[in-house]
Amino acid sequence: MAPLICLGGLLLAVTCAAKPPAAGGWPDTLSGALVGCGVALVGVVLWRRQPEPVWADALPDDGAGDPCPVSGGQLGACVAALQAVHAALPGLAMPALLVELETIHTRWVLPLSRSRQPFMAGVDRAQGATRLALFARGELWLNRARSAAGDQHREEARRSLAWAVTHFQDVQRLLDGS
Repeated sequence: MAPLICLGGLLLAVTCAAKPPAAGGWPDTLSGALVGCGVALVGVVLWRRQPEPVWADALPDDGAGDPCPVSGGQLGACVAALQAVHAALPGLAMPALLVELETIHTRWVLPLSRSRQPFMAGVDRAQGATRLALFARGELWLNRARSAAGDQHREEARRSLAWAVTHFQDVQRLLDGS
């Protein structure tokens, strides 16, 4: 509600201030513009006081209590699961494919994306950035596959899933190589 109050105040201020001033004086809508500025300010204050959602609290945490729950083995399990889904894709119904991809995303990809330490461990910034970029590409393709599965586009889901597997395998090779 606070963003709408702020927007309403800004609209009021701008519309009132748009009138050109009278000859030699202030515009007669100055009071309306000032009231609009005040409403916008109240909206900003209310907006800043709203509690921010904490999305990470709503996600399942498979590595609870472990300071670094992510490992190359976990990425390997993610890749194996993606390869199994990709191999079974011709026989899967699209809703079942979507459920499988959502499960993989929630169980492996989200915890991996929340923990950057394993990607950066033991390497310099450039190598760590390469690992993170490849992982991000894999996640992007997985998201695209999920979207395609939700939209009932089998071929697009298959191509996107293949690209996701490729990128995750590249990250796994980089993790295993160091």
